[in-house]
Amino acid sequence: MKEQGKGDLGWMRIGVASVWIATGVLVVHPYYREVGAAFLAVLGLPHWLQIPVCVAEVVLGIRVLTGPPTRWLTWLQVAMVMVFTCILALLDPWLMVHPFGMLTKNIPFLGLVVALHLASSEGWTPRAQWVLRGGIACIWITEGLFPKVLFQQPMELAVVANSGLVPGDPSVFLAGMGAA
Repeated sequence: MKEQGKGDLGWMRIGVASVWIATGVLVVHPYYREVGAAFLAVLGLPHWLQIPVCVAEVVLGIRVLTGPPTRWLTWLQVAMVMVFTCILALLDPWLMVHPFGMLTKNIPFLGLVVALHLASSEGWTPRAQWVLRGGIACIWITEGLFPKVLFQQPMELAVVANSGLVPGDPSVFLAGMGAA
């Protein structure tokens, strides 16, 4: 296997930073603000709170892009993702099994954040590689098992049925895809 180098770390930093920046910039979209305001309302928080949170996400993304991935920066990112994920999962547990990976996408993202820190601080050790590969494997497992096999949802069944590409029962097709 080719040994990863500084170029790989640069691409990893760009990937992590782009998620934070895109998430922060999305507050300009009315639908994003509407959904965010609804979740904040359930928590009893004011809708204007979205703006400083999104600004903080953009600042965090810029920091990830421009500086080394320090331990505190890694822990800050992990904490933010975990807090957002837990709050949203408690407010709407179905987000954990959403066919579009609304919350399960955070697993490989956390793997990338931690692997970036490890690879930057100790090199491409087996531990850094395991964290990165484990994060990627988790999304395949969670996206295959939960929405495709255990918690099939009408929206995804309808997409399969209306595609015209799948002969037979969409439920059987999804279960087969999930098992694969």
